[in-house]
Amino acid sequence: MESERSSKDFLLYSCTNSPEPDLFVLGFQEIVPLTAQQILQTDPTKKQMWESILLDTLARRSNKKADYVILRSEQLVGTALIILVKSNLVANIRNVEGTTKKTGLRGMSGNKGAVGIRLDFHDTSFCFLTAHLAAGHANLEERNSDYRTIANGLHFLRGKTIGSHE
Repeated sequence: MESERSSKDFLLYSCTNSPEPDLFVLGFQEIVPLTAQQILQTDPTKKQMWESILLDTLARRSNKKADYVILRSEQLVGTALIILVKSNLVANIRNVEGTTKKTGLRGMSGNKGAVGIRLDFHDTSFCFLTAHLAAGHANLEERNSDYRTIANGLHFLRGKTIGSHE
């Protein structure tokens, strides 16, 4: 798969000439074929495949100084968010939560929408999002409406919103 190879190359290159990042946060769109079955019951197989590819690629880098683990991953139909963290930093991360917000078919379908993961790292709170919105110039208003729905309607379990983070 060409996208797998180029993603591996990107990860290996990004770790070669710079300090290793504490976190890798990767957002995906269209990770699965959009079918009625996927919308009704999302298959996590492709997300799990990418988790394995990411971990394997990071484990094989030539200048490896730290190991990475999956901190959290979430999926809404074809949209997925995966966070990897250095294994020695896991103890410094608290309050990890994931959530999704559907915007397809007026909020009834997950073919469009957002995936969010929040966490506290040391004394700083983070909120990571990836979204799949309506495409094309003709759908500008729908895309803007979906953005507002996500920005105002994505909530985490402990009452946190996107705007609650630093």
